[in-house]
Amino acid sequence: MGVDSGAAQGGTLEGVLHCGSKAGDTLKTCTDIDLIVYVACLPCEREERRRIGRNWEAELQLLLDASPLSREGLFPSLHLRVPSEADRPSRLYWDVLYRSEVVFDGNGFIARQMEQTRQWLALAGARREERGFAWTWIFDDPSRMEPRTWEEALRSRN
Repeated sequence: MGVDSGAAQGGTLEGVLHCGSKAGDTLKTCTDIDLIVYVACLPCEREERRRIGRNWEAELQLLLDASPLSREGLFPSLHLRVPSEADRPSRLYWDVLYRSEVVFDGNGFIARQMEQTRQWLALAGARREERGFAWTWIFDDPSRMEPRTWEEALRSRN
């Protein structure tokens, strides 16, 4: 999967974010490699996106199988998005801030998205608490948990 593959599906590759257990160095055998892939243009239909994602996953699996990682039993898991789908704060990004690696960020979109998320979490007084093997987010002001837009999220600290 390259920039050309994204273009062949109707859009150019905007960014790739590696997240999940592999990015957090808690790699287990037979686990997935989570990638959030931002493409400028994707079909709205969920099934068509899944078809594109499965095709890209198959291409990535061939690369993994030919690499030293093949003995680990790893497999790719793609989450396809268009940049406009990140126009509001999302729980998806909260943990990504702690466990991710930017693979490709063509125009700085991912860096801007992550910085907005950091600012908003700070303004909302959010903190991540580990509870055994799980984690949860605690907000000083629970009313700030679900803003509809970035403008609302980053509004005054009051």
